[in-house]
Parts: sequence; C-alpha cells; structure tokens
Amino acid sequence: MSTNTEIIASIFDQNGDGPLADSRIPRKCIIKSGFGAQKRRCWLEFFNEDLHLPIQIGSVLNVAINGLPCFNGPILQRRIDSIDDHLSCYAEFDPAHKYDRLIYSAFEYQTILEILDDILAGSGLIPDYPGGLDATFQRLEFAGDSLFRAIDLLAKLAGNWRWDVLDDGTLRLRPPTAPPDHQIALQRDEDIVNL
Repeated sequence: MSTNTEIIASIFDQNGDGPLADSRIPRKCIIKSGFGAQKRRCWLEFFNEDLHLPIQIGSVLNVAINGLPCFNGPILQRRIDSIDDHLSCYAEFDPAHKYDRLIYSAFEYQTILEILDDILAGSGLIPDYPGGLDATFQRLEFAGDSLFRAIDLLAKLAGNWRWDVLDDGTLRLRPPTAPPDHQIALQRDEDIVNL
C-alpha cells in the first residue's frame, strides 16, 4: 500500500454538476484556507498529460487530500506557461464577497439562537449549530454592521464559540470545548504545512 499523499482535483461545471474530469496527479497544489469567513485560495499546476482537462473560467474546482475535502470554489484564472506548457489554474472561495451584507436590526429579549436565525434569513448561509445558544439579551442593536461581524460578536457573547463558513455555505458554530475537525500527521522531509 502506498504511503504517498493522494491529491484528487475534480472539475465541475459552473452549476456544480459533474465531475467533468479528475486529475489524480497534479504537479503542484497550494491551498490557503482562512479561518471563519476568510478567503480560501487554491493554485494547481498540472503535468502535460492533463492539458486536455476542461478547465474554464467559472468552472468549480474541488480538491480532496487523502479523501478529505480541502477546497471547493470557482476557477478565476487559467493559464498555460510559455516555457513548458504546463496547465495551471487559480480558484477562490470568498464567503465575505458571496454572503456578507449589512445588518440594521435591534433585538429585545431574544436569545443568541433567535438573533442568529433572524440575521441569517435570506443570506444564503445554511445554519449548523447545536444547542447552548440560549443567553438572552435585554437589547442588542446592529447599525450597519457586516453579517460576519455580527456572527463573530454573537459567537463571542455565547462564550467564545468558534465559527466558520464551509465551502458549501454552511455556517458552523462550535463551543470552545469541541474537538478540532482534523489532526494532521506529517512525514518529515516529505510534507509541509504552513500555518
């Protein structure tokens, strides 16, 4: 059994239908993933054997490493190098650009859960949070604050809960005692992770 890291890059059409094609041997893969609602970015370089891949601007790139989904977002750049003709692309998922909006609301005698449900309505975000968000506020007002700033404030008021937006638009809130999503084991001199 191979101990090499398996990286699978899948290409979907603009509607997310597919996959239209897969590459199991990208030449180079760089994924920069932010916390919370920060931008996620992916740079992929392919070998000449993959020049036929249907990579188009607007297509959706999905990358899985050892079976774990690591990136999902639209392709914004596609290029073929003039030296070696290697195909490369850049994709980006930016929750702040896709989902953020300004909140102008005042809440009286409502729980964090009720406030979250209200400010998420119509945002496109899919809520995913457990119980325990039952602290009630006498009055809480947002006067033109961004949606993600409001979420961050509510997470802090709940007791420093962690939150993030997944690539499919799911907003997750977790208590500070929840275990991490992933643990990574690195092979010395073979794998690199920059935090």
